[in-house]
Amino acid sequence: MLDSPPVPCRNRRKFRRAGVQTLELVLVTPVIVIVFVAAFQFGLVHWTQSAITHAATEGAREAGKDAPHQTPANLVVEIAGVVDAVLDPMGIDISNASGSGTRVTLEVGGNTASFGDPTFNCNPPASPTLSSDEVRVTVCIKLDKTPVLDPGALGYFGFVFPGDHFRVSTVSLIE
Repeated sequence: MLDSPPVPCRNRRKFRRAGVQTLELVLVTPVIVIVFVAAFQFGLVHWTQSAITHAATEGAREAGKDAPHQTPANLVVEIAGVVDAVLDPMGIDISNASGSGTRVTLEVGGNTASFGDPTFNCNPPASPTLSSDEVRVTVCIKLDKTPVLDPGALGYFGFVFPGDHFRVSTVSLIE
């Protein structure tokens, strides 16, 4: 009897260890999933902000080319079309309809013109002040109007966006 190997004891240890591994898996998996979802949402936020920044840049370039030939009120409609074309692949529609949650503001010298949701109050930044040979295009889009984002998803992780909208401005020289 003393010569028998302690096989049952080893099996019992493996069985106990399997229970600990299951418990670790149950406790760690939700944390990993939450971190993955948060990283994915942050990626979508960055992607959306990059697209809006690109749209504002393209709008400012076009405004710089056409500003000497048109009034700001007419030019802002053209610039809104340029911004809309850039944001169209993301499903964001720049519209003059009430409740659309989008707005494009054009500043040429001291003149300002806007196109977009009349109920959406999104003012361009006060500084830097523009010189007479510069234009500024400001694109504002509410977070809930971006189809790729769920603005409340990051709120579960403690992140809240101020104002619940993107506001991007780009300055360009008049050519």
